Amino acid sequence: MGCTDSRAANYDDVAMIEDEANPCVIVGCLDSLSHGFESWANSDGGCPFVISGCTDPASPTYRSNAEVDDGSCEYGGCTDPTAFNYNPTATISGEACVPVSVGCLDSTAFNYAPASNTASGSCVFQGCTDSLMFNYDSKANADNGLCEAVLLGCTNPTGLNYCAACNTNPPAGHANACVILGCMDPTDASYSPTATVNVASYCTSGRR
Repeated sequence: MGCTDSRAANYDDVAMIEDEANPCVIVGCLDSLSHGFESWANSDGGCPFVISGCTDPASPTYRSNAEVDDGSCEYGGCTDPTAFNYNPTATISGEACVPVSVGCLDSTAFNYAPASNTASGSCVFQGCTDSLMFNYDSKANADNGLCEAVLLGCTNPTGLNYCAACNTNPPAGHANACVILGCMDPTDASYSPTATVNVASYCTSGRR
């Protein structure tokens, strides 16, 4: 009979039965809060010295030789919750806080505010807001008074009925549709994709 636990100080390697009268003595660290705690020990042999400190390399208070984090890590940043650059993880001031400045952040807007850092949601886009006008701007939310009426007519300078003042080509068949003479045979070398009136003599085959 004797101690059959090989971790014990009084281990008996020939014992077959545990001697309850002389229990195994396992020396180790009994402090459950210690980094070196040994739950199987039943006799205090002292706990190893442990270096505690901040173990996060990203922290300015990082301690490279620390084995156990003791909650001492500090993080720099703006600690003012009302600031634009507020950092909720910051525990110490590490940068200047920037005040919130509300304004329009779209550089294409009439009231663009380049010094602002927070969108106001009230950007003003000037343009023609009448969807029936030629220069209607779907993005505009403030009419600039410069809407242009739709003027149907041939806008192709090669058309016989070219209209310099017009801004919109009418559909085919319209009275003011472009009249452009040319060869409309797609198989011909002189084919003109813009022609609206076929002239046989304009085609290479028609000149033979």
